[in-house]
Amino acid sequence: MDRGLSLRILGLVTLLGLPGLVDLVEARPPAASAPATNVVVYLIDTLRRDRLGVYGDESGITPHLDALARESVVFDRAFSSAPWTLPSVVSLMTSTHPVDHQVLVRGQQIGRGLVPLAERMQRVGYRTGAFVANPLGGKASGLDRGFDRLERVSPAPDLDRVDGWLDEDTERPFFLYVHTTEPHRPYRSPADLRERFEAPARRRLEGLHRLMRDYRTLTRVDFDAGRPLGETDNTEAQREALAELTSRRDDWRRAYDASVAWGDRNLGALIERLRARGEWDETLLIVLSDHGEELLDHGQALHGQSLYPELVHVPMLWKLPGGRGGGQRVASTVGLVDVVPTLFDWLGRPEAAEGVLGRSFAARFGGGEEPAASPRVTAVRLNRVQYYRPEDEARGRFNLRVSDGMWQGIWNVDRDRLELYDHRNDPTELRDLAKVDPARAAALRSRAKSFLDSRPELADVAPSGGSPSLEHLDAETRERLQALGYVE
Repeated sequence: MDRGLSLRILGLVTLLGLPGLVDLVEARPPAASAPATNVVVYLIDTLRRDRLGVYGDESGITPHLDALARESVVFDRAFSSAPWTLPSVVSLMTSTHPVDHQVLVRGQQIGRGLVPLAERMQRVGYRTGAFVANPLGGKASGLDRGFDRLERVSPAPDLDRVDGWLDEDTERPFFLYVHTTEPHRPYRSPADLRERFEAPARRRLEGLHRLMRDYRTLTRVDFDAGRPLGETDNTEAQREALAELTSRRDDWRRAYDASVAWGDRNLGALIERLRARGEWDETLLIVLSDHGEELLDHGQALHGQSLYPELVHVPMLWKLPGGRGGGQRVASTVGLVDVVPTLFDWLGRPEAAEGVLGRSFAARFGGGEEPAASPRVTAVRLNRVQYYRPEDEARGRFNLRVSDGMWQGIWNVDRDRLELYDHRNDPTELRDLAKVDPARAAALRSRAKSFLDSRPELADVAPSGGSPSLEHLDAETRERLQALGYVE
């Protein structure tokens, strides 16, 4: 069916009050021969799910995201593939798990055998552009492959430059990737938002940033110094740094919330620009995050250190053309690895996702019955360089998160121990029920183990000292990574 005709039918049946026909039209993706839809993937780096009103926050931090949710299909159980940007965004763009792509350490890039989303979009006729604030979402990870243009931004794009790129070629549909970093440390935001959220002034915020930098440096000191695990014990210094950071908790949270509000404002500005261009109704917009941020929820700071929900339970909104399915909530467990196959399935080009490991959830857009839950691994943490002694003793450096409906397990591979959580009654996952329900814990452990056993090349995953060199990156990219705290 012609896409424009489909939208006219949708308007007619809505006017006549025929909900069954509305559901039928909404559920049907474009045919393979239909004109392609413009696609925007908008990623807000380090955005916690619980800061969005659509997910229960009542403080009004994200008015634009909440308004967008009313036009979107909202996924209630979306999970990142990893608790920090590099492996997470590679999983998103290649539809592979971190244990499969093995891009796990800053300095690593995707192999030539992986086909990122931008290359796949080019193959089906899209022009491709990216405006990326975190280099790990672009050149530093090899994810610049397939983009006709990739611009570095900080922390969000200049919309006049986005307009300029969109105007260069109006004959072909566009795929636009925007990766912003407002909620990423150092948590900067405009003065009006700092005032609204009573966030620390710039000089005090810089002091907080230095404290975070010192804390993060201590978590890496032994590996970065080339010393093997166990040769030194800097545990007390680590604890002292964390205690000092904890004393600044209020400043920290207010600064974070102000930066989230800035990210929301910038997204709203892009949406208004698309409306002004007359392209809003014809555009598929996907808004998500690569991971969250731990604000001492489980006793630690920043991200990368665990698979708890504050880091891997992420927001995900799909605004379909014409607002189809707007306001629908989807309870199925989905992951960032599922975005690529879902996108091409909805576009009517499932063959373009050949070879991916995720699965399509496009059928959920029709509001159909939720499938029966089945256990699946949703996130992986495999730290080869981080060294934080209390964290290592409690969690090890290799964890798998396995989801079975509202039951969640986190398997500590190093110590063969599984934590079990009832996500319905304990959404922050503070009460480990593994000893209360050992049978369920054993079942989730078995699923996680079978996932790992199917990948025999990962039998030896012991961390190795040091990090791959960053010398292949240009000076500007290295400086940007340093500003975001990836290089000290």
